[in-house]
Amino acid sequence: MAVLLVAVERWWQFVDWPALARWVWGRPLSAHLLVLSVVGVVAVVVRTRLHRKRQDEPELVDERPPIRVMRWWMVLFGVALVMGTTWWAAHWLLTEAAGAADPSRARIEAMRTALTVGAGTGGGVALLLAARKQWLSERTQAHNEDDATERRITELYTKAVEQLGSDKAPVRLGGLYALERLAQNNPSHRQTIVDVICAYLRMPYTPPHEGTTRRFGLPFPVRPGKTRVPCLRPTSGRDDLSGSDQRGARVEELQVRLAAQDILTRHLRPGPHQRPVATFWDGISLNLTKATLVNMNLNHCRTQRLDLGGVQFSGEASFGGAQFSGEASFGGAQFSGNAWFGGAQFSGNAWFGGAQFSGIVDFSNVQAPVDLEGAMAWIDVDEAVARVWPEGWSVQEPGSPDAGRHDSVKGVWGYLVKVSEREEVSGESAPATDG
Repeated sequence: MAVLLVAVERWWQFVDWPALARWVWGRPLSAHLLVLSVVGVVAVVVRTRLHRKRQDEPELVDERPPIRVMRWWMVLFGVALVMGTTWWAAHWLLTEAAGAADPSRARIEAMRTALTVGAGTGGGVALLLAARKQWLSERTQAHNEDDATERRITELYTKAVEQLGSDKAPVRLGGLYALERLAQNNPSHRQTIVDVICAYLRMPYTPPHEGTTRRFGLPFPVRPGKTRVPCLRPTSGRDDLSGSDQRGARVEELQVRLAAQDILTRHLRPGPHQRPVATFWDGISLNLTKATLVNMNLNHCRTQRLDLGGVQFSGEASFGGAQFSGEASFGGAQFSGNAWFGGAQFSGNAWFGGAQFSGIVDFSNVQAPVDLEGAMAWIDVDEAVARVWPEGWSVQEPGSPDAGRHDSVKGVWGYLVKVSEREEVSGESAPATDG
């Protein structure tokens, strides 16, 4: 920096500024106007390029300034500017011409120069009007392109949603993948499309029976030993069919739902690197209240708000290493299989009130306070079924088998309670596991 200042100082001393001023003053006025015109054109080009660069940046909100109607006083000001500049130049030049050796010729040159100044000023005003007209034309073109894009998006969105309502599973799959592509190419519509997919998963559905799903090669949770996990299958579903048709329809619908779950989870994983991958959808919230989810895998996903209240988890439910920046609600959720929460990060409240855990449970290394008050755990399990609860929580067995039974589900259930300070000191609850 010091070297630059020294160089500027030496250059400033080297230039003969009075001589340069006399040389510039002695040039014809047309040369000055030419230089000013070139500078103005360069400024307009630079501003236009910067404006286009800002438009090319991905922005969810249109920050272009609104178009203002030209006022009458602007036109009057332009006319007054041209006339005033011409009058000022004529007055000044005629005054200077009075002391010339040939006053008559000097006055003629003075008027000619004054008219040239007026014409140059008028040309500058005309250039500004032409630039404004070009700007308005570009704005109109941009608005037309935006309208065409929005119409195209609306058409694709409407068609995809109509496909989701089809009674044929391949058509519904096509609608899901069309919505996925639409969301990937249009970030401003991602949350809306995610809401549509979540709404589809919230529709009533009864998964196929265990025997049917095994026959079709679908994965089911690991059940160590001879432990029999109770079925928490919802009773709603497509009951208008019977026999093999109903089972086949449920298996087809299961494939559609697995595809919908895969679309959500695939785009909620930022990737192993610090910079998220291109397919990651940031800032997404999920509302899957009372949905039926089969083998839901949210491992290493990142979301904002997560609402899984009353969800029926059929099979595995994995949330290992997931990051939830907003509130996460699992109130009333029923985990018919294993539930994995190891390493999950909850930035907001994590509520599990009324949740029911039937299989293996792992809350190890959860980085947030978790509220399990009111949650239940099935205690008719094999001793090999290990459970790791959050620090400070354990299962309280009922006083009698009848006290731990409920009409809605089979088996004996215990409630999750906070471990008292006395029990923590005595070591009865460590390491917050049971099984």
